[in-house]
Amino acid sequence: MSLPMPDATKSPGIYQTITDTSSSDAIEVPDGAVGVWLWFADGNGDFVEGQFGTSDDATSITGLDGTTDDLGFHPAMPTYHRLPTRSYVRGGSRGVRPLYLHVACTTPSAVVKGCFFF
Repeated sequence: MSLPMPDATKSPGIYQTITDTSSSDAIEVPDGAVGVWLWFADGNGDFVEGQFGTSDDATSITGLDGTTDDLGFHPAMPTYHRLPTRSYVRGGSRGVRPLYLHVACTTPSAVVKGCFFF
């Protein structure tokens, strides 16, 4: 199996520099995405551990120390995450996808890479 390896100049794919090692960055989830393949890399391109979560809000999660309950642990390897549905009632029930991924890494100069699945 061959995985896409996005870089800063090619798309489709996720490539985002982690801008602050003590807070999360939000990535907007495109319509119709059902999952995401993610990995974190340091400045040398080696896999590093990170943190990952989903939210309806793009507001950064701060105070990261690797143990926050707001974001889950992400191992130092490419990992697939199924995007959970959230439900609301407006004349009936309808499932929709989260609007934002939250990614964080305490490694300076780290980037998050990946791609969405539809």
